[in-house]
Amino acid sequence: MIRCILGAVVTAALVTPAPADDATKKVIDKAITAHGGLENLKKYKAAKAAMKGDMSVAGTEITFEGTVASEFPGKYKVAVDASVMGQKLSILQVANGDKMKNRVSFGGMDVSAGSDEEKEELKAASALQDMGQIYPLLDDKKFSLKAESDAEVDGKKVAVVAVTVLDTKKTVTLSFDKATGLLVKTQRKGRGPGPDGSPKDVDEESFFSDFKKINGVMQAMKKTVKFDGAKFMSYTLSGVEVLETLPKSTFAVDD
Repeated sequence: MIRCILGAVVTAALVTPAPADDATKKVIDKAITAHGGLENLKKYKAAKAAMKGDMSVAGTEITFEGTVASEFPGKYKVAVDASVMGQKLSILQVANGDKMKNRVSFGGMDVSAGSDEEKEELKAASALQDMGQIYPLLDDKKFSLKAESDAEVDGKKVAVVAVTVLDTKKTVTLSFDKATGLLVKTQRKGRGPGPDGSPKDVDEESFFSDFKKINGVMQAMKKTVKFDGAKFMSYTLSGVEVLETLPKSTFAVDD
């Protein structure tokens, strides 16, 4: 399921694999049902959409358009075009298992990209796509789950689950609406632009809303991202397709 763009690196923590306790499993089971049910989620592993939104970087407001695609497991792609100070900015990021591609062009010139930090960021984004399928969270060989105290998101009670990816030792907190079971927020420590635009450590919160059922699977049509409590980005999706699979060429990383 489509969940994020320009993911951030999460702090590492040593974790001993353990199955989810009964209370946490009930939260995930409810979320599986809310998002379309196990049969649908296993059948429709891929999605693609167009996106349109805005972001704020170093005091500059930027509007952008693009596309996003994902397929379980471990495949993720985002392509974004924007105009910054009259110059065209293009970003292409692809994760396909352990293979990554990151290309940035500004004013028709390639910008250095593909550092180890950026690759880790892409891996984190890909992991979030897999979490978005919900049912893989119960695989205790891939994820460790820990229930946190209930909280509120936009005035609604949420059940909070901390999810650690065992192979990277990175943790994301997921918040599920207690009434509907839908995933309405993710939170993690990562990297984002500071006041001058240079990368810094941030507390990243992503909020999901305007859910729509497509092929029996619930999709959030709107996402808002905050860094350290301040709005960084918001976008809406259109032309969303929920599919069994996407062409292999969608996630090509060798060209």
